[in-house]
Amino acid sequence: MKVYYEVYENARVKHPITGRIVDVNKQILKTKSRKKALDLYAKNENTRWVEEITDYGSGETTEIITH
Repeated sequence: MKVYYEVYENARVKHPITGRIVDVNKQILKTKSRKKALDLYAKNENTRWVEEITDYGSGETTEIITH
């Protein structure tokens, strides 16, 4: 079993084809360190969140550990 953390951020980007501004969820960090992920989340709690991914080999579970 492997556990890792991903930090995401709400972002507004320009769509490469249409040129429109769209809202996306952008991954900004993938790490094995829970502390590192939570420290990055704490820098901007309003637009970021942390997901804990557990890989069982036969599948994965995802849980958002911040709100």
